[in-house]
Amino acid sequence: MDSQFYNLKEFRTEFNSFVKTHTQRIVITSHVSPDDDAIASVLATFYYINNYLEISEDRIKIIISGPKEPRWSYFKNFEKIEFVEDIYKSLVADDLIIVLDTKELDRITNFPEKIQGLRLKSICIDHHKSDLKEGTTYYKILSYPEITYTSNAEALYWLFFHSFRTKLSKEICEILLLGIYGDTGSFTYITGKGGTSSFIAAKNLIEAGNIEVESLKSEYSKLKLGSLKVLGILLKNLAEQKIEGWPPFVVSFIEKTESNKFTDEEYSNGVGIFKRYLNTIEDLDWGFYLRYNRQEKAWGISFRAKKGSVNVREIAEHFGGGGHDQAAGGKLEAIKSKKSDFYVEQILEYLKNNKPTLTK
Repeated sequence: MDSQFYNLKEFRTEFNSFVKTHTQRIVITSHVSPDDDAIASVLATFYYINNYLEISEDRIKIIISGPKEPRWSYFKNFEKIEFVEDIYKSLVADDLIIVLDTKELDRITNFPEKIQGLRLKSICIDHHKSDLKEGTTYYKILSYPEITYTSNAEALYWLFFHSFRTKLSKEICEILLLGIYGDTGSFTYITGKGGTSSFIAAKNLIEAGNIEVESLKSEYSKLKLGSLKVLGILLKNLAEQKIEGWPPFVVSFIEKTESNKFTDEEYSNGVGIFKRYLNTIEDLDWGFYLRYNRQEKAWGISFRAKKGSVNVREIAEHFGGGGHDQAAGGKLEAIKSKKSDFYVEQILEYLKNNKPTLTK
């Protein structure tokens, strides 16, 4: 058996024991500006604890910093997610916190030091390669390189649900597929090494839940006109850049004043569509875009790269973020009256003073 499965079995045993013996509230969370994989991760973990560990849902809370986005309302228990201004205000010292799809506390709150000060019991399940930041500790953490899955939802499938694969409900199959499709770009980001297990997981879920994939994706992929207008702004602002020593790349942005014209859902979905283009442009293998993040009150940077081009995770980590080698994100502190060109210049300056690492 693959050593990865030994790690999962050991972790699952300790996870089950720790969660079952915790007598106070259990809080499940993920990063601000959650994507499909983050939402799938919190819903799947809630489902497992409630249905398989038989812990009353009254003791389990899902709390995420930021505004609610209704496009995931189709999925079971989505209405149970509490979207709050900042999660630290909702936590108390007796809580057990389960952090998913990130290991960085500053990606779940603007006040990581306040959460660290509570000295909470904590568990983390995260599939990203990013290193654990100094000062952040968890009772138990499952992450790279112990697991190498392309999505956090897939990690949860193999960790919690694979042994029940022929008896899974349609609802949990749909939730896990949401995350797998989301973080693999509907399997377009899969590589021969370490990624093919996603197909096996998806096959098992589709069969167990009798899922019609097109119908499922239509439930959460609908677009509002405003989202297409956001996409249009980002495409209009798209420009090629060249810096000595780096492969040519593209940059785009949307000004804060422009973004304020759109709802959170329109804004989020519009930039989500745009980032799919960044690593599909002929002769330009990587790029990034900036947008104002309303929840974090900071400028978010999203990087994308083709395989064999720039390792964008390393750049993102310099800017307080992380992610994958070919898809990562960071942020810059917002300064009043400064427009996007100010922040773009900070990134370009970093590139001018550093050399790229290329992915294999």
